[in-house]
Amino acid sequence: KYKRDLLKVKFILSQKGTIVARNRTVLFEYIVMWLKNVILLIFLTQEICGQWRDWSSRSKTCRTSRGDIGKCVNPKHCWYDGDDLFESDNICGYARYRPLFCCPPNDNEPIINTRSADARCEDYGRLDINSRVRENNIFSSEITMGVKSSTKEFPHMAVLGYGSVESIEWKCGGSLISDQFVLTAAHCLRTKSGDVKIVRLGDLDLKSEEDNAQPQQFTVSQMIAHPQYKSDSDYNDIALLKLDSAVKYTSFVRPACLESSSDLQGRKFIATGWGSVEFAGANSDTLQKVDLDYFPDDRCKQVFGPQRTLKDGVNATIQLCAGGYDMGKDTCQGDSGGPLQVRLSGRFSTYKIVGITSFGKGCGLEKVPGVYTRVSYYVPWIESIVWTS
Repeated sequence: KYKRDLLKVKFILSQKGTIVARNRTVLFEYIVMWLKNVILLIFLTQEICGQWRDWSSRSKTCRTSRGDIGKCVNPKHCWYDGDDLFESDNICGYARYRPLFCCPPNDNEPIINTRSADARCEDYGRLDINSRVRENNIFSSEITMGVKSSTKEFPHMAVLGYGSVESIEWKCGGSLISDQFVLTAAHCLRTKSGDVKIVRLGDLDLKSEEDNAQPQQFTVSQMIAHPQYKSDSDYNDIALLKLDSAVKYTSFVRPACLESSSDLQGRKFIATGWGSVEFAGANSDTLQKVDLDYFPDDRCKQVFGPQRTLKDGVNATIQLCAGGYDMGKDTCQGDSGGPLQVRLSGRFSTYKIVGITSFGKGCGLEKVPGVYTRVSYYVPWIESIVWTS
């Protein structure tokens, strides 16, 4: 009996030892699993925070090395894969010690805008029309006084007519900015030949019907000069023309965007018009284009100081200077009201209007710029009339 009881005790103790060992094993496995979860949680937290930083940077706007407004992103989140994306000038920030690059706008990416002009610009860039054009490299050193434009290259370009329909005089330019409004200079509203009466869009050669163009012609139903414009002053030289009917958008006729940023340092511009190709010369029958450089405000004020029509000299808030540092590059008589513009990357023949040709000293003088109305300052006024809704 004694031996039997002793065996029972040994059996019970062995069972308890097994239970304790099992409990220790379970506890160890639980600790290991807990540590794995903690490590995984830390890893996921770092990744999520990193992704959040990368993705949150997409709300930050920047300017690309080409001068376009884009989004500051991790390059793997940018649709564009050109070599210039990775240029040092294109770095716009850092996330977890990794450089972020300024990604140019993508036509197919929906963008939410708060300004009417910006929202319309996105719409214009997506117009479903065939607007591909054969481009000339207008920034080449071979250009001196401008070259002829290509068909469909500047589909927003307008020419303003004066006098009777039977004997129209084309004297100023303008830019189509909506289906019924053209932007121009206020001093173009009235000339010695009378008020502006006709607006022609989509033309290339004003005296030819065989220039591969499809012009549309309209009557001006309303002239709207800026309320602060005075005919004896060069300030606030900006106006809107309302057409008698809506234009039909084609690859030859489509609107341009408005530049809402005042930062134009180092930008390259394109000026277009049917004006004179030399001082006091006859206007050109064909649409001309020329590349121009931004002139710093201090240089602009040195050239255009106080005078009768410019009481305080050039006002950099509402005006800007552009021209060629080489002899011959400039706008001239007949180009007034026409656009100073930049082309948007990723869009066929879509431009932003930066300035409106206003006045200058002669034409094509070396290191003497022309003066342009700065469009960005007037965007709220334009929006209040063109996009009232």
